[in-house]
Amino acid sequence: MNSSDIFYEAIDSFPLSDTSSDKTTSFGHCIAKYKIHKVENVVNLETSISYLLQVTQKFVIPPKNAYVPGLEKDREYKEYSAIVSNTISVDVPKGAVLTTLSMSPKTLNSSVNTSQNYSSESSSNYSNQFSSGSSHSNVNSYGIAASIGNFGDLPVFNIGGHLDNSKTRSADVSQAQGYGGSSQQSTSDSTSMSIKDWSAYGTLDKNCESPTWVWSQTYPWNVLDFCKPASSKANYVILPKQVQDLMLAGDLLLPPSQLSLFGVEFMVDVQWLITFPNGMPEDNSIAITHKTKNFTASHSRSNSDVIATLQNEDEAASSKFKSQYLSLSLYGLNPINLDSGLSAVNFQKGHYLNQIINSQSAFRIISKTNSLHVDGVGFSQGMITRFDQQQPELKVSFKIPDLISGYSLYLMHWVGAGSGPCELEISINNCPINSLYVDTEKGAGGQNNISKVILRELSYSSIHYHDYIRLGMNQISIKFIPSDPDNTINSYELLSLGISE
Repeated sequence: MNSSDIFYEAIDSFPLSDTSSDKTTSFGHCIAKYKIHKVENVVNLETSISYLLQVTQKFVIPPKNAYVPGLEKDREYKEYSAIVSNTISVDVPKGAVLTTLSMSPKTLNSSVNTSQNYSSESSSNYSNQFSSGSSHSNVNSYGIAASIGNFGDLPVFNIGGHLDNSKTRSADVSQAQGYGGSSQQSTSDSTSMSIKDWSAYGTLDKNCESPTWVWSQTYPWNVLDFCKPASSKANYVILPKQVQDLMLAGDLLLPPSQLSLFGVEFMVDVQWLITFPNGMPEDNSIAITHKTKNFTASHSRSNSDVIATLQNEDEAASSKFKSQYLSLSLYGLNPINLDSGLSAVNFQKGHYLNQIINSQSAFRIISKTNSLHVDGVGFSQGMITRFDQQQPELKVSFKIPDLISGYSLYLMHWVGAGSGPCELEISINNCPINSLYVDTEKGAGGQNNISKVILRELSYSSIHYHDYIRLGMNQISIKFIPSDPDNTINSYELLSLGISE
């Protein structure tokens, strides 16, 4: 995993809780990782706001009855995992278009080949050749190893599989606008898992938005092929002779697959492109829903027959979890790169996600480097406030990638003609600092209407040693208050805002 990925990630860890019955019980655990990147989408000769969402989910379902090594006394195997289904869906804001780009795995189907012969005392002979499955890979590398031998007079079968899936995405952006700047972003991730005697099948819903994976045991009992109920008893499954023979070794009842016996651990990955062709709404948050079902099976021996049961849809343990709401514009924000110069927004000609309509409407703007995110209210068009309606306020969000570099906040601003001074109450990560006073008009003063607030000063020889910022996400809150509220011509204008050294 690329170290910069942590700035774009959210992680949920939750139990797989079965709520299908009156009493909630846990049948496993899940860890889900979400990564959000803002991308420049110029498909169809148009420019639209788009975000890349990647979800990686790992779930572990231990056996309901823990395996006990040593001598076995029971002649049955109870309630082991036989089928696991998992669905992931995304709730997107109104007006968003959701497109599935990739999902993994798509199809993993182990090939099982067995050959067996036996003879009875009546000298009648029986021979059977049994094959199940195929080998198919689209974006996965999957290896299968099988061996057949004998242990004494007993046949021994073994089949194993291994899945490796790797993806790499890189993007290079270069921009010049009054200064030279470049940034390099590269992300890569790798997932791997091993499956033995199981298969996986991935499908999409009719809208091609929600993927579903079905994992199932294929050896010794292929539960997808042989799941027809017996007519006389509920949940009892009809097993043909060749399947029963795979579950018996003479008078011995053989266990299910090792994954069923010791517990399953699977991993899935899916990527979506979320596009806003008509602009982003004020609330651009998304939520991801995970639905997991675990079907258990049991088998025992009755005389020379194998008796097997399999849960139906209503009996299977079912879990549903909805993630926290994730802001696309905040999670997709790039860390500030000092090498590329100033991360700044120009409120006169800026890249607004939500435009200023009037002084009572909220607005949102991001820098062209996608490293500065500003939410505001109380300003009219032209980024001017007269303090007569909504309390003017800004919330500036940004990500810091290191612990040692010095950072400062820069504001280019002034008061209107005849206006009294304006006080800026500033807090950084909920920590109030000294207020900033603005009393000069446009073009006046000795600082070219630029104010500087040092966010981090790590020189030990300085009496101003401090560090208001932290690694990762930071937020600066600024409230604009007139020093003389009785002045009827008070006004304040903010041209630009930036963060640099």
